[in-house]
Amino acid sequence: MIALNLLSAVLAWVLRTYPLVPLATALMAVFALGNALLGMRIAFDLLRDKRIGAAGAARRDHDPS
Repeated sequence: MIALNLLSAVLAWVLRTYPLVPLATALMAVFALGNALLGMRIAFDLLRDKRIGAAGAARRDHDPS
């Protein structure tokens, strides 16, 4: 996760710092967007609790008092 965030920062820095030809700029932008999407997907998978099934979600909403 940290490596993906670092790679996104490096790609954005390269895109803003160096004057690249349009094809290289487009290719770097596609890699940067793909890297960001992959990082978000991994983050959402880490946040999701896979142990809760359909019955677990019903129990979680139940107020025991």
